[in-house]
Amino acid sequence: MFKYFTLEEFACQETGENGIKEEFVTSLDALRHECGFPFVITSGYRSPRHSIEAKKQTPGQHTTGCAADIAISNGAQRFIILVLTLGKLMSRTDVLEEKVKTLFELWNNRNK
Repeated sequence: MFKYFTLEEFACQETGENGIKEEFVTSLDALRHECGFPFVITSGYRSPRHSIEAKKQTPGQHTTGCAADIAISNGAQRFIILVLTLGKLMSRTDVLEEKVKTLFELWNNRNK
């Protein structure tokens, strides 16, 4: 179904539930292909009962099945992923502003 990932990689690490959206994995698979380098899924779907999500007032994007954390080797790879992702979002102005705001928040909170 996917070239680079399996749905099992996205299962909740604490409950085993898997509510990841196949459309999201398809997009991530395409991004992986465009990047030309591997990245590892470190966290995919999270059940609302997952300890990280349970601490939040409102569960995060991982509980919607449309988020994943990945491990990459270096800053150059991080930059490539960012550029490719922002390029795709440029055609979706309805979500661009929200995503850019989120990226800036993540950048600003990276060392907290």
